[in-house]
Amino acid sequence: MNESVSEISQSRINLRTCTIDGIFATPWAVLSIPGGFLMAGLLSAFFNIGPFWFGVVSATPALVNAMNIFMIPLAAKFMRVRDMTLCFSCINVGLWMSGIVAIAFLPTGNPQNAGLFFAILYCLTTLSLSLGAVGWGAWVGDFVPTEIRGRYMATRNRYTNVSTLAFMLLSLWLLDFLNASRTAYIILITVAVCARLISVLVQFRIQSPDPTGGAVASANWTREISALLKERPLMRFIAFGAVSGFFIGFAGALCPLYALQH
Repeated sequence: MNESVSEISQSRINLRTCTIDGIFATPWAVLSIPGGFLMAGLLSAFFNIGPFWFGVVSATPALVNAMNIFMIPLAAKFMRVRDMTLCFSCINVGLWMSGIVAIAFLPTGNPQNAGLFFAILYCLTTLSLSLGAVGWGAWVGDFVPTEIRGRYMATRNRYTNVSTLAFMLLSLWLLDFLNASRTAYIILITVAVCARLISVLVQFRIQSPDPTGGAVASANWTREISALLKERPLMRFIAFGAVSGFFIGFAGALCPLYALQH
């Protein structure tokens, strides 16, 4: 009986911690999208990297995500879910901290060098982000009870949406107040990265039933793919996601540029 009460108490701590993590992580999520309004302004309006490099940087997350089909089975051989999540999340925060220092001193008169720098930065950060995100998705399934998962994630999303809105309003005000200067962008990126650091530290408090979080994939992942291919409804859902994701990604990167120019 006491063991059951202890598990319920720890489950509540996990859910509360997961919500706090999401609230602090959302500004960083906005930052991690190179086609979003914040980074589009920095890349296009401030550094003026040009259409070619902006296209390369905007395409980086999708290209890295596509590489996961090869990277995840390899990473799963050496890392469990919890370790994968925390390890790559820490690496991602470290990369962004280094990026802040570089952005502070990056010359504005050389669009080619700036474009190359941001392409490399986003290649490294999205690589660590994608691996950490896969681990996080699997880890959530371990410590969030199945029977309440839908309701809990809906409640969590409401809080994270408020956090996103607050960060966007802060961004708009600060960019206007500081006339979209380098200082304004550095302050906003620093706020997002520091909030992400807090969210990663908070994740260490989560104690799932399996201390490792389980495995992200089985040893025979080719057999898993074969089994998934037989699930027709899932394949239709994936096809829908691929088509809609393509058009959303294509238009989503152009909308901020259009807004900045007009």
